[in-house]
Amino acid sequence: MRLSISTSIVVVVMLLAPLKNAAWAQQEDVKAGDRIRVTYKDITIHRLSGLLQEVSGDSLYLAQPDSIVAFSLSSVRKLEISTGKKRRGLRGMMIGGAGGGLFLGLYFMLADESCDPDDTWCMDLFSPGESFILGLVTGSVLGAVTGGVIGHLTKTDKWKQISIKPVSVGYGQGRAYALTMSVNLFNSR
Repeated sequence: MRLSISTSIVVVVMLLAPLKNAAWAQQEDVKAGDRIRVTYKDITIHRLSGLLQEVSGDSLYLAQPDSIVAFSLSSVRKLEISTGKKRRGLRGMMIGGAGGGLFLGLYFMLADESCDPDDTWCMDLFSPGESFILGLVTGSVLGAVTGGVIGHLTKTDKWKQISIKPVSVGYGQGRAYALTMSVNLFNSR
């Protein structure tokens, strides 16, 4: 059985029509007022976050506290939507522990000078290496606690990347016939 070109086109369109609804469904939650982060290329790569004002034509408008910034969609490299806030307690503990341990370890090692044994206040109890280890352990504990508290009190956005590129589905026979369906995955409602 051989199908004509027009029948083939109708069949392909009918088969691909549900893809349009599925593609729109992926971005139903992106609307004006959502907090987004835009990575765009001017002369260099920049990243800016704010509230999505609107998308019209080939431009995206991002509301900042004191202005509205317009972007050409062709300059946008990456678009992300905020999915909520997260705390950074564990990260703060790791950074604080490493930084505090190294700082206090080096401080203890450099401050541990040999002193005159006749001096009343001379407490030459540790070698420089032992002083470093003592400072490292003490600084790691103090830094981890401090960093953990600061990290827990600091909230940052969780970002999820969204697509702004259209999806193209095509059917073609040689150079003579073609059917293309484009679906924009970015819905700005």
